[in-house]
Amino acid sequence: AASKALVRKAVDRRNERFDAYALEGTTLPTSSKTYRATAPARIDLGGGWTDTPPLAYEVGGAVANIAVKIDGQRPIGCDARVLDESSGVILLESGDSRATVRGEQDLDDRRDPNAPCALLKCCLAVRRVVGRGLSIQLRTWSLLPQGSGLGTSSILAACALAALDACLGRAQLDRAELVEAVARVEQELTTAGGYQDNVGGVYGGAKLSTSPATLPLRIDVEPIPCEARFIDESVRLAYTGTCRLAKNLLDNVLQRWHARRP
Repeated sequence: AASKALVRKAVDRRNERFDAYALEGTTLPTSSKTYRATAPARIDLGGGWTDTPPLAYEVGGAVANIAVKIDGQRPIGCDARVLDESSGVILLESGDSRATVRGEQDLDDRRDPNAPCALLKCCLAVRRVVGRGLSIQLRTWSLLPQGSGLGTSSILAACALAALDACLGRAQLDRAELVEAVARVEQELTTAGGYQDNVGGVYGGAKLSTSPATLPLRIDVEPIPCEARFIDESVRLAYTGTCRLAKNLLDNVLQRWHARRP
């Protein structure tokens, strides 16, 4: 528990400037235009878990991964639009899950990953949208199986944040800022892992992301020269049918790390 509290504090420290940003005024569009953000999935090549706090804080991290389309298209995305009303009601849709947010109390279950639209509720909390009289609709989708191990949840959060900011007329975060904002969302969701999923979907192509053993965490992303043809001809994805919740995997790995067990 103490370790998780320290990690959360470290992530909050990285995101202090977003708190002020989230309170800035918004310029709502006059039409019900839909704003869409899409992203690729990511394939982990090596270094997984070294990017995960507190491992990354203690020894540093280095992860190589590749952003990939599935069947020729980006498989993860979010649509956001302003509703033609001024009720302050926010409608959320994620797969078969639905939720209606009328006030802060409707975000109380956001730290339960199994709650309806928990990820989107965490995005609303981080961007401080609720309680400001905004009527919007957020809808996320994924063409990937749940628990596929391709970074879907983190990348969905990135798409939701990007679409939400565009819908509200806010300046778009750059890639590095978006990676950090997703880390904040994952802390809210209590599924907080490392940065490889965020980087994997936000930055295109093959890349090596590294971080020195220091606080606050500083992530450097370097592209790895790699032709798209190589991926198309050499990589095949197969779904085993086994669904794993990232939070459960993370808890098990970190427990063994704290006990210094392999």
